[in-house]
Amino acid sequence: MLYCTLIAAILLLVYKKKNNLTGYKIMKVKFLIQLENAIMRDIVIMCGDGLESFNTRFGISSS
Repeated sequence: MLYCTLIAAILLLVYKKKNNLTGYKIMKVKFLIQLENAIMRDIVIMCGDGLESFNTRFGISSS
């Protein structure tokens, strides 16, 4: 369990540095939102639907 916490902390610090964010709470929320979107995007692709319909349904840019 300690390794999972360490990996999550490192991921959050890298995300914070890469996106030039200052606060911890806002950075954590933005990270979780982007992670959720990436997981949903992968599920949509696995189910055979295109990214265009995913982007129109959830209003996400195709980056």
